[in-house]
Amino acid sequence: MHPPLLSMLSLKSARPRALEPAWKRDQVHGVVVQSVRPASPADEAGIQAGDVIVEVNRKPAQSASQFVSEVHQNREGKDLLLLVWSKGNASYRTVHPDQDKPKG
Repeated sequence: MHPPLLSMLSLKSARPRALEPAWKRDQVHGVVVQSVRPASPADEAGIQAGDVIVEVNRKPAQSASQFVSEVHQNREGKDLLLLVWSKGNASYRTVHPDQDKPKG
């Protein structure tokens, strides 16, 4: 079974060359978010399509497969710390995977 975060995001490995000005293009490496499920923990953390996940729990996210591997290594229920490049700025976002589980 995939950790909940993986069901919230659609990702692709890429250098987001067209997203930033030329002087920043070679500085941003990570995983581009293609889509985010509405009302998911990733959405609640402010992650949006077009954002670039640079780190997962302070480890580089250099490809979608590496991102998936890092998420799988996270203990179930433990928050994920993501460094996200969005609209020209980097910021840490905490994703609470347990928020995605149905209440009941």
